[in-house]
Amino acid sequence: MWKHGPLAKETAARPVTLYHLAGACKLKRRFVLSPNGFADRVRQPQIDRGHAAMALFRFRTRNPERDREADESRQRRLHQFLDELRSEILRERDGLKERYEKITADAAFSQQALEDNRAATATSAKIDEMTESMIGYTKRIGLLEQQISFMNQMLGQAELFSPAKIGDESS
Repeated sequence: MWKHGPLAKETAARPVTLYHLAGACKLKRRFVLSPNGFADRVRQPQIDRGHAAMALFRFRTRNPERDREADESRQRRLHQFLDELRSEILRERDGLKERYEKITADAAFSQQALEDNRAATATSAKIDEMTESMIGYTKRIGLLEQQISFMNQMLGQAELFSPAKIGDESS
């Protein structure tokens, strides 16, 4: 006999049924308590047919309306993200263009003053620095233009995957 646990009051010859969870099904096993207090298996495990049948009826299908709402939400977030990136790039490009125009005007006036002998010799070094800055701005603006073009292409590609363009998946 068992001395502890829920089976302590059971007799040695009485069959005991234990349920073990295995995935979604419960397995039924039969044991007999031996005189030494250990449970001896009498039969091989069998699937409890009632629980297996219930598991079949618990299968749930996806809700097409919920799927459509999830797709639309992803689509909106994708467009919002791409628009934010594109706006960020546009702001950087516009800021660089303003600085480029300002430095170009400063360099032109400085060069004119140098040619008219109205400027000090330090102006020549300053003009060289402005020229290098203008070259850097030109390269960066070109790179940003490529990024803007890429973002426009991505927005166009994202539009192709909108639910209206793909069609209703239930048809």
